[in-house]
Amino acid sequence: MRWLGRYSGDVSLLKRKRHLCFSEDRESGHVKANGEYFFLRMPAKTTAIQALQFILDESWSQFSWNLSKFRRTRESEFLHQARIGWRRFKSSLKFFKPLLPAEGKSAVASLSPLIDLMGHVRDLDVALEVTLPAWRDLYTQEKPKRIVQWDALVHELAGHRKQACRAIDLQSRQANIQSSMRRVRVWIAKLTVHPKANVAHLSGKAWRHWMERRLKRLQRKLDHWRLTHHPGQQHKARLLAKQLRYEVEILEPYLSKRWVKQPLRQARRLQLNIGLRRDRIRAYQLVDALLDYPAVAQFMNSKLGAASDYANMGGGIRRRDAFS
Repeated sequence: MRWLGRYSGDVSLLKRKRHLCFSEDRESGHVKANGEYFFLRMPAKTTAIQALQFILDESWSQFSWNLSKFRRTRESEFLHQARIGWRRFKSSLKFFKPLLPAEGKSAVASLSPLIDLMGHVRDLDVALEVTLPAWRDLYTQEKPKRIVQWDALVHELAGHRKQACRAIDLQSRQANIQSSMRRVRVWIAKLTVHPKANVAHLSGKAWRHWMERRLKRLQRKLDHWRLTHHPGQQHKARLLAKQLRYEVEILEPYLSKRWVKQPLRQARRLQLNIGLRRDRIRAYQLVDALLDYPAVAQFMNSKLGAASDYANMGGGIRRRDAFS
Protein backbone atom coordinates (compact mmCIF):
# COMPACT_ATOMS: atom_id res chain seq x y z
CA MET A 1 0.00 0.00 0.00
CA ARG A 2 1.15 3.51 -0.75
CA TRP A 3 1.10 6.09 2.02
CA LEU A 4 -0.82 9.16 1.00
CA GLY A 5 -0.34 11.46 3.93
CA ARG A 6 -0.92 12.09 7.58
CA TYR A 7 -4.13 13.29 9.16
CA SER A 8 -3.52 16.50 11.09
CA GLY A 9 -6.83 18.19 11.85
CA ASP A 10 -5.92 20.98 14.26
CA VAL A 11 -9.40 21.16 15.85
CA SER A 12 -10.37 17.53 15.29
CA LEU A 13 -13.35 16.34 17.28
CA LEU A 14 -11.59 13.03 17.81
CA LYS A 15 -8.54 14.58 19.56
CA ARG A 16 -6.48 11.84 17.92
CA LYS A 17 -3.46 10.76 19.95
CA ARG A 18 -1.77 9.09 17.02
CA HIS A 19 -1.31 10.11 13.42
CA LEU A 20 -3.50 8.36 10.90
CA CYS A 21 -2.14 7.75 7.44
CA PHE A 22 -4.35 7.74 4.37
CA SER A 23 -3.87 4.68 2.20
CA GLU A 24 -5.23 4.13 -1.30
CA ASP A 25 -8.27 2.62 0.42
CA ARG A 26 -8.86 5.86 2.33
CA GLU A 27 -12.03 6.76 0.46
CA SER A 28 -13.73 3.52 1.44
CA GLY A 29 -13.28 4.43 5.09
CA HIS A 30 -10.13 2.42 5.75
CA VAL A 31 -7.15 4.04 7.41
CA LYS A 32 -3.81 2.38 7.97
CA ALA A 33 -2.08 3.12 11.25
CA ASN A 34 0.68 1.17 12.98
CA GLY A 35 0.34 -1.57 10.37
CA GLU A 36 -3.30 -2.30 11.11
CA TYR A 37 -6.53 -1.45 9.26
CA PHE A 38 -9.59 -0.17 11.02
CA PHE A 39 -12.64 1.89 10.17
CA LEU A 40 -12.54 5.58 10.95
CA ARG A 41 -16.04 5.81 12.38
CA MET A 42 -18.00 8.10 14.60
CA PRO A 43 -18.61 6.91 18.13
CA ALA A 44 -22.10 5.43 18.11
CA LYS A 45 -23.28 7.52 21.08
CA THR A 46 -22.42 10.97 19.71
CA THR A 47 -25.15 13.59 19.70
CA ALA A 48 -26.45 14.93 16.41
CA ILE A 49 -24.39 18.13 16.55
CA GLN A 50 -21.25 16.21 17.54
CA ALA A 51 -21.81 13.87 14.61
CA LEU A 52 -22.16 16.81 12.23
CA GLN A 53 -18.94 18.34 13.53
CA PHE A 54 -17.14 15.00 13.24
CA ILE A 55 -18.25 14.49 9.63
CA LEU A 56 -17.34 17.98 8.45
CA ASP A 57 -14.07 18.11 10.38
CA GLU A 58 -12.88 14.76 9.08
CA SER A 59 -13.61 15.47 5.41
CA TRP A 60 -12.28 19.06 5.59
CA SER A 61 -9.02 17.82 7.12
CA GLN A 62 -8.65 15.25 4.34
CA PHE A 63 -9.05 18.07 1.82
CA SER A 64 -6.78 20.67 3.42
CA TRP A 65 -3.95 18.35 4.46
CA ASN A 66 -3.67 16.60 1.10
CA LEU A 67 -3.88 19.92 -0.76
CA SER A 68 -0.95 21.20 1.30
CA LYS A 69 0.99 18.03 0.54
CA PHE A 70 0.20 18.27 -3.18
CA ARG A 71 1.50 21.84 -3.33
CA ARG A 72 4.87 20.61 -2.04
CA THR A 73 5.17 17.39 -4.05
CA ARG A 74 2.93 17.81 -7.15
CA GLU A 75 2.06 14.11 -6.80
CA SER A 76 -1.23 13.21 -8.43
CA GLU A 77 -2.43 10.96 -5.60
CA PHE A 78 -2.37 13.78 -3.07
CA LEU A 79 -4.49 15.90 -5.41
CA HIS A 80 -6.86 12.98 -5.87
CA GLN A 81 -7.27 12.55 -2.11
CA ALA A 82 -7.76 16.30 -1.62
CA ARG A 83 -10.57 16.30 -4.17
CA ILE A 84 -12.20 13.29 -2.50
CA GLY A 85 -12.10 15.16 0.80
CA TRP A 86 -13.66 18.22 -0.84
CA ARG A 87 -16.45 16.22 -2.44
CA ARG A 88 -17.21 14.46 0.82
CA PHE A 89 -17.29 17.83 2.58
CA LYS A 90 -19.61 19.42 0.00
CA SER A 91 -21.81 16.31 -0.07
CA SER A 92 -22.28 16.49 3.71
CA LEU A 93 -23.02 20.22 3.58
CA LYS A 94 -25.83 19.48 1.16
CA PHE A 95 -27.12 16.39 2.96
CA PHE A 96 -27.23 18.10 6.39
CA LYS A 97 -28.23 21.54 5.10
CA PRO A 98 -31.42 21.81 7.23
CA LEU A 99 -29.34 21.32 10.40
CA LEU A 100 -26.41 23.63 9.65
CA PRO A 101 -26.05 27.37 10.29
CA ALA A 102 -25.49 29.43 7.16
CA GLU A 103 -22.45 31.40 8.30
CA GLY A 104 -19.89 29.20 6.54
CA LYS A 105 -21.49 29.23 3.08
CA SER A 106 -19.73 32.33 1.76
CA ALA A 107 -16.31 31.02 2.78
CA VAL A 108 -16.95 27.70 1.04
CA ALA A 109 -18.24 29.40 -2.13
CA SER A 110 -15.17 31.63 -2.39
CA LEU A 111 -12.95 28.56 -2.85
CA SER A 112 -14.54 27.76 -6.24
CA PRO A 113 -11.63 29.10 -8.39
CA LEU A 114 -9.18 26.87 -6.53
CA ILE A 115 -11.44 23.83 -6.76
CA ASP A 116 -11.90 24.37 -10.52
CA LEU A 117 -8.13 24.41 -11.04
CA MET A 118 -7.78 21.22 -9.03
CA GLY A 119 -10.42 19.56 -11.20
CA HIS A 120 -8.56 20.56 -14.38
CA VAL A 121 -5.28 19.10 -13.11
CA ARG A 122 -7.05 15.90 -12.07
CA ASP A 123 -8.47 15.56 -15.59
CA LEU A 124 -4.94 15.90 -16.97
CA ASP A 125 -3.63 13.33 -14.48
CA VAL A 126 -6.26 10.74 -15.42
CA ALA A 127 -5.62 11.35 -19.13
CA LEU A 128 -1.83 11.11 -18.79
CA GLU A 129 -1.70 8.21 -16.34
CA VAL A 130 -4.68 6.08 -17.33
CA THR A 131 -6.67 6.88 -20.46
CA LEU A 132 -3.95 7.82 -22.97
CA PRO A 133 -1.58 4.95 -22.05
CA ALA A 134 -4.45 2.52 -22.65
CA TRP A 135 -5.01 3.98 -26.14
CA ARG A 136 -1.37 4.42 -27.17
CA ASP A 137 -0.66 1.07 -28.80
CA LEU A 138 -4.09 0.98 -30.42
CA TYR A 139 -3.35 4.27 -32.18
CA THR A 140 0.38 4.04 -32.94
CA GLN A 141 0.44 0.40 -34.14
CA GLU A 142 4.24 0.59 -33.88
CA LYS A 143 4.40 3.13 -36.74
CA PRO A 144 7.31 5.55 -36.13
CA LYS A 145 5.51 8.72 -37.28
CA ARG A 146 2.52 7.98 -35.08
CA ILE A 147 4.75 7.21 -32.10
CA VAL A 148 6.52 10.56 -32.48
CA GLN A 149 3.18 12.32 -32.80
CA TRP A 150 1.77 10.59 -29.73
CA ASP A 151 4.84 11.31 -27.60
CA ALA A 152 4.70 14.99 -28.61
CA LEU A 153 1.05 15.10 -27.55
CA VAL A 154 1.81 13.58 -24.16
CA HIS A 155 4.72 15.99 -23.66
CA GLU A 156 2.51 18.98 -24.42
CA LEU A 157 -0.22 17.84 -22.02
CA ALA A 158 2.44 17.30 -19.33
CA GLY A 159 3.55 20.89 -19.89
CA HIS A 160 0.00 22.09 -19.41
CA ARG A 161 -0.14 20.15 -16.15
CA LYS A 162 2.98 21.88 -14.83
CA GLN A 163 1.47 25.27 -15.60
CA ALA A 164 -1.82 24.31 -13.94
CA CYS A 165 0.01 23.04 -10.84
CA ARG A 166 1.79 26.37 -10.53
CA ALA A 167 -1.59 28.09 -10.86
CA ILE A 168 -2.95 25.99 -7.97
CA ASP A 169 0.01 26.98 -5.83
CA LEU A 170 -0.43 30.68 -6.63
CA GLN A 171 -4.19 30.52 -6.05
CA SER A 172 -3.67 28.79 -2.70
CA ARG A 173 -1.33 31.56 -1.57
CA GLN A 174 -3.84 34.33 -2.19
CA ALA A 175 -5.01 36.08 0.95
CA ASN A 176 -8.71 35.61 0.21
CA ILE A 177 -8.28 31.84 -0.26
CA GLN A 178 -6.27 31.43 2.92
CA SER A 179 -8.76 33.56 4.83
CA SER A 180 -11.67 31.48 3.54
CA MET A 181 -10.01 28.23 4.59
CA ARG A 182 -9.42 29.59 8.09
CA ARG A 183 -13.04 30.75 8.28
CA VAL A 184 -14.32 27.30 7.32
CA ARG A 185 -12.14 25.66 9.98
CA VAL A 186 -13.37 28.07 12.67
CA TRP A 187 -16.98 27.59 11.54
CA ILE A 188 -16.66 23.82 11.96
CA ALA A 189 -15.01 24.20 15.37
CA LYS A 190 -17.87 26.41 16.61
CA LEU A 191 -20.74 24.19 15.44
CA THR A 192 -21.28 22.82 18.94
CA VAL A 193 -21.26 26.29 20.55
CA HIS A 194 -24.44 27.68 18.98
CA PRO A 195 -26.30 24.78 17.31
CA LYS A 196 -29.58 25.31 15.52
CA ALA A 197 -32.63 24.45 17.59
CA ASN A 198 -33.70 21.60 15.31
CA VAL A 199 -30.35 19.87 15.88
CA ALA A 200 -30.41 20.13 19.66
CA HIS A 201 -33.64 18.12 19.82
CA LEU A 202 -32.37 15.24 17.66
CA SER A 203 -31.11 12.18 19.50
CA GLY A 204 -31.44 8.41 19.51
CA LYS A 205 -34.11 7.00 17.21
CA ALA A 206 -35.23 10.45 16.07
CA TRP A 207 -31.71 11.18 14.81
CA ARG A 208 -31.49 7.86 12.97
CA HIS A 209 -34.94 8.29 11.42
CA TRP A 210 -34.02 11.79 10.23
CA MET A 211 -30.92 10.44 8.45
CA GLU A 212 -32.76 7.52 6.88
CA ARG A 213 -35.52 9.79 5.58
CA ARG A 214 -32.85 11.95 3.91
CA LEU A 215 -31.19 8.87 2.43
CA LYS A 216 -34.49 7.59 1.05
CA ARG A 217 -35.10 10.95 -0.58
CA LEU A 218 -31.62 10.86 -2.10
CA GLN A 219 -32.12 7.31 -3.36
CA ARG A 220 -35.41 8.28 -5.05
CA LYS A 221 -33.57 11.05 -6.90
CA LEU A 222 -30.87 8.63 -7.95
CA ASP A 223 -33.41 6.07 -9.20
CA HIS A 224 -34.97 8.83 -11.31
CA TRP A 225 -31.70 9.78 -13.03
CA ARG A 226 -29.65 6.59 -13.20
CA LEU A 227 -31.27 5.03 -16.29
CA THR A 228 -30.68 8.06 -18.51
CA HIS A 229 -28.21 7.99 -21.44
CA HIS A 230 -27.82 11.74 -21.90
CA PRO A 231 -24.27 12.81 -20.85
CA GLY A 232 -25.44 15.78 -18.79
CA GLN A 233 -28.06 13.71 -17.00
CA GLN A 234 -25.56 10.89 -16.45
CA HIS A 235 -23.29 13.41 -14.73
CA LYS A 236 -26.19 14.32 -12.45
CA ALA A 237 -26.74 10.64 -11.66
CA ARG A 238 -23.05 10.19 -10.87
CA LEU A 239 -23.08 13.13 -8.46
CA LEU A 240 -26.12 11.68 -6.68
CA ALA A 241 -24.45 8.26 -6.50
CA LYS A 242 -21.37 9.83 -4.95
CA GLN A 243 -23.44 11.66 -2.37
CA LEU A 244 -25.38 8.53 -1.43
CA ARG A 245 -22.19 6.55 -1.14
CA TYR A 246 -20.34 9.10 0.97
CA GLU A 247 -23.19 9.56 3.43
CA VAL A 248 -23.91 5.84 3.84
CA GLU A 249 -20.23 5.11 4.48
CA ILE A 250 -19.74 7.72 7.16
CA LEU A 251 -23.16 7.26 8.80
CA GLU A 252 -22.85 3.47 8.92
CA PRO A 253 -22.77 3.25 12.77
CA TYR A 254 -26.25 4.81 12.89
CA LEU A 255 -27.93 3.03 9.97
CA SER A 256 -29.72 -0.27 9.60
CA LYS A 257 -27.79 -2.93 7.71
CA ARG A 258 -29.92 -2.66 4.59
CA TRP A 259 -28.32 0.71 3.79
CA VAL A 260 -24.82 -0.72 3.93
CA LYS A 261 -25.48 -3.47 1.40
CA GLN A 262 -27.44 -3.10 -1.82
CA PRO A 263 -27.79 0.73 -2.04
CA LEU A 264 -24.06 1.16 -1.42
CA ARG A 265 -23.11 -1.45 -4.04
CA GLN A 266 -25.45 0.11 -6.59
CA ALA A 267 -24.02 3.58 -5.99
CA ARG A 268 -20.44 2.35 -6.41
CA ARG A 269 -21.27 0.45 -9.59
CA LEU A 270 -23.02 3.45 -11.11
CA GLN A 271 -20.09 5.73 -10.27
CA LEU A 272 -17.68 3.35 -11.97
CA ASN A 273 -19.70 2.86 -15.13
CA ILE A 274 -20.37 6.54 -15.74
CA GLY A 275 -16.92 7.60 -14.54
CA LEU A 276 -15.06 5.42 -17.02
CA ARG A 277 -16.87 6.95 -19.95
CA ARG A 278 -16.47 10.43 -18.53
CA ASP A 279 -12.69 9.92 -18.35
CA ARG A 280 -12.53 9.02 -22.03
CA ILE A 281 -14.63 12.04 -23.00
CA ARG A 282 -12.46 14.41 -20.95
CA ALA A 283 -9.26 12.96 -22.45
CA TYR A 284 -10.67 13.50 -25.94
CA GLN A 285 -11.67 17.08 -25.08
CA LEU A 286 -8.18 17.86 -23.75
CA VAL A 287 -6.53 16.51 -26.90
CA ASP A 288 -9.02 18.19 -29.21
CA ALA A 289 -8.45 21.55 -27.49
CA LEU A 290 -4.75 21.44 -28.44
CA LEU A 291 -5.73 21.73 -32.14
CA ASP A 292 -2.36 20.33 -33.30
CA TYR A 293 -3.34 16.66 -33.22
CA PRO A 294 -6.53 16.29 -35.31
CA ALA A 295 -5.75 12.69 -36.29
CA VAL A 296 -5.41 11.62 -32.65
CA ALA A 297 -8.56 13.53 -31.68
CA GLN A 298 -10.48 11.89 -34.53
CA PHE A 299 -9.26 8.47 -33.43
CA MET A 300 -10.30 9.09 -29.82
CA ASN A 301 -13.69 10.44 -30.85
CA SER A 302 -14.32 7.30 -32.90
CA LYS A 303 -13.81 5.21 -29.77
CA LEU A 304 -16.27 7.05 -27.59
CA GLY A 305 -19.32 5.31 -29.06
CA ALA A 306 -18.50 1.74 -28.08
CA ALA A 307 -18.59 0.90 -24.39
CA SER A 308 -17.06 -2.50 -25.11
CA ASP A 309 -13.79 -0.82 -26.13
CA TYR A 310 -12.72 -0.86 -22.50
CA ALA A 311 -12.38 -4.61 -22.60
CA ASN A 312 -10.42 -4.55 -25.86
CA MET A 313 -7.68 -2.03 -25.05
CA GLY A 314 -4.52 -3.98 -24.38
CA GLY A 315 -5.30 -5.12 -20.87
CA GLY A 316 -8.05 -2.61 -20.32
CA ILE A 317 -8.15 0.61 -18.38
CA ARG A 318 -7.22 0.49 -14.74
CA ARG A 319 -8.83 3.66 -13.47
CA ARG A 320 -7.22 4.41 -10.13
CA ASP A 321 -10.05 6.61 -8.99
CA ALA A 322 -12.85 4.35 -10.15
CA PHE A 323 -14.73 4.93 -6.87
CA SER A 324 -14.08 8.65 -6.57
